[in-house]
Amino acid sequence: MDLALFDFDGTLTHDEAFSRFIKASMTPARILKGYLSLGPMILGYKMGRVKGTVLRQRIVSLALQGRKRDDLNDLGKAFARDVIPRLLRSDAMQQLAWHKNQGDLVVVVSASLEFYLAPWCQAHKLELICSRLDSDDGLLNGRYIDGDCTGSEKSRRILDSYDLKRFRKVYAYGDTYEDFEMLKLADIKFYRGKQLDDDFIA
Repeated sequence: MDLALFDFDGTLTHDEAFSRFIKASMTPARILKGYLSLGPMILGYKMGRVKGTVLRQRIVSLALQGRKRDDLNDLGKAFARDVIPRLLRSDAMQQLAWHKNQGDLVVVVSASLEFYLAPWCQAHKLELICSRLDSDDGLLNGRYIDGDCTGSEKSRRILDSYDLKRFRKVYAYGDTYEDFEMLKLADIKFYRGKQLDDDFIA
């Protein structure tokens, strides 16, 4: 059996599920407040000057702090059912299906959120490592559990969850520098759909 590790946003999808889910979960007033307060940071992210993990943490705090976990779970189930199918890349899903048909263990490893990834992965019989949000008495407190699942945190969680020596080969699929640490774990690595040589991210 081989192990196949897939990033989600930008790798399995052609658009960011994270951003779409956040917008779907916010009132118009919160959306306006978010653009006004986070506009410079969002611009900095697009220009490569602000790290994605910093921006996501600020967005999560602004958009979801104080929300009921149960409400976000319900919204996530609907989002997984109704929105995610429209975001999926057909070529990437074909590659994922190939691994499943080979009997490989397929794991989604993502900085995206559990609210929609958990039901989507469950429906597709995939394992999941992702960002999870903390709560107090059922209300989200705007903080992550164990931090944002990106960069070195991806590789740490993978190694904590799986003994890579169990598998004949490890495949990894990503699309940004945030996936490089995960790609380094793999025998066969793909970046934006193209197979990489080992020295690409050495």
